[in-house]
Amino acid sequence: MAATALVCDDAAFARDLIADVLEGAGISVVAQVGTAEAVVTAAARFTPDVILLDLVLPDRSGLEALDAIRQARPEACVIVCTALGERGVTAEALRRGAREVVVKPVPPVRVLEAVRRALA
Repeated sequence: MAATALVCDDAAFARDLIADVLEGAGISVVAQVGTAEAVVTAAARFTPDVILLDLVLPDRSGLEALDAIRQARPEACVIVCTALGERGVTAEALRRGAREVVVKPVPPVRVLEAVRRALA
């Protein structure tokens, strides 16, 4: 069975790009969403193998979404993909349970490598 992923980013073009890269590598994208509320709901509904989560979302922070996901699904594998590259923000995401942090802009292949590491 193919691995599954959920992609959350406030920018539709970023969601599409990440989803295309993952699908091209044989990872099934079960949903693409653009808000914290939607990612928490989709994570519970689809139980993906990996969740790619942006930290800047229109309804609340990605860190709050990360907390909610980890509370509902402690085993969830979350990779934060964010343009917020400050050391404090990335350290906080890891402290809250993100498996890895990828700082944008980044070549799509780096996102794929992070997903493969997380799934290994």
